[in-house]
Amino acid sequence: MTDLNLSFAGDSGLHPSDFAVSLVLDNISDMVVLLDDEGRILHMNRRGIRLSGYTGDSAAGRGAEFLFFHRELNASSRLPWLSAHATSEQKSRADVPPVEVQLQTASGETVPVDLRIVSVRGGGFFVFATDLRITRQLISEILEREFAVRRLEVSESKFSRLFVFNPSGILIAKTAGWIINEANPAAAEIFERPEKEICGRRIGEIGLTPLDMTLDEFCGKVMMEGNVSEVNGEVLLSGRVKKRVRISAVSFDMEEADRIILSISDITESEKLRTVLHRQERLESIGMMAGILVHDFNNMLGVILGHAGLMRMRPRDAEDEQSLSQIENACMHGRELSQRLMSFSPDAAGDLRPCDLRKIVQECAGLSAGRRPGLRISVFAPETLRRVYADKGQLVLAVDNLLANAADAMNGAGEVKITLSEALLYVPDGTIRPDRPVYRAQSDPRDFQWFVRMDVRDYGPGIPPEDLDLLFDPFFTTKPGGNGLGLPSVYAVLRNQHGAVFAGNAEDGGAVFTLYIPAVAPENAVSS
Repeated sequence: MTDLNLSFAGDSGLHPSDFAVSLVLDNISDMVVLLDDEGRILHMNRRGIRLSGYTGDSAAGRGAEFLFFHRELNASSRLPWLSAHATSEQKSRADVPPVEVQLQTASGETVPVDLRIVSVRGGGFFVFATDLRITRQLISEILEREFAVRRLEVSESKFSRLFVFNPSGILIAKTAGWIINEANPAAAEIFERPEKEICGRRIGEIGLTPLDMTLDEFCGKVMMEGNVSEVNGEVLLSGRVKKRVRISAVSFDMEEADRIILSISDITESEKLRTVLHRQERLESIGMMAGILVHDFNNMLGVILGHAGLMRMRPRDAEDEQSLSQIENACMHGRELSQRLMSFSPDAAGDLRPCDLRKIVQECAGLSAGRRPGLRISVFAPETLRRVYADKGQLVLAVDNLLANAADAMNGAGEVKITLSEALLYVPDGTIRPDRPVYRAQSDPRDFQWFVRMDVRDYGPGIPPEDLDLLFDPFFTTKPGGNGLGLPSVYAVLRNQHGAVFAGNAEDGGAVFTLYIPAVAPENAVSS
């Protein structure tokens, strides 16, 4: 994107001499909105007026949140939000990905758009909004207007604009050999390699794989039916890193040769977000149910235990003694289950205060090993470790559940290794990102936070790949007789205490659960 050396004239918007610039903007196919240095609307091009339904006068002077809906964008956060997502002389386009928002139209309809924001020298912003329906529009035009009439005659300027600036990855390949001829910049970002390294390769050589069929079946379906719409797939990078994508394809004739257009949308982050939101909805439902039932349930258990205690005061035989023990044990298990259910409540954060996590882990390890003679638990921690800011009782519940899970994975006998360390993590919007490098140019220091990291590693069979995304879902279990609440309660405890938990497999076998718990200030560090 070229640098537009424009200046803004306070409340009056563009200088009159900028009429030529306004004319250029009106001929851009994307929606373009000019904002002043306070993030208020100065001008919209013709595409913006047509897409939004607002005239320039009706939108002028309003904040960017009037047109664009995003959960973090409002009148008070407008300038920080625009600056965070804007490219500038210091931040290139590669450093600032587009942000997906909803365009709020005058008719009440919302349109999904990708925003590219450019900070203008001297103050103000240019906002370029790309309609995310554009890919379907492109394929629809190719199918409806060109196939049945004549060979494909694409307007060079329009196709080039759609091709280059499309937020979805676009590949054009020959059906003879399935060799890629062209790739747009979005495809280069998805496959994490330059466009010239994609072109000339076969489709099967760049790591793209449909999930519900083989690549040969996918290509054959395109040839037989002419198009394939929205097939789930994945992109394998460096032999191990995977991205979830959605693939659409259509075949056509061009220059007396068969071609295929593949549209590839990266849905990795959206799928993760959908999974997290679905899990949180289920957890909140359980929490609401727990809040209603657990109180009365515990009262009933108290009555049963009280009467069992009275019966112990009377003469009884061995059979009665065994029955009373079974009643008391069942009540204690019921109370433990109700405690797990209460951990799902959003209000169950508990009494948050500085805690010595190392001491908590050592106590839980001793008790767990005492209950399971075949279990060996080793704890490794630095001599100086920050305290964590959490509820001790909730942490004990989480650690006990992880140790019980590890013991079950090894059939009650084996080694469990717990490692504690400190970690500085990227937390830009409250979401913990352990995969983000700590030191990165242009990062706001306020987006980083100290945590204590706890790795709980067992030496069992590991976690099947297909179960990794389901482990923390309530009632999901692979254990005979399991209730599927152990690991979800760990997730709920960490969520309520502003931490996070991740599951994975060690390279040399066994499962690893990694917990991140917020740490207190350095002066509260614990000495061994």
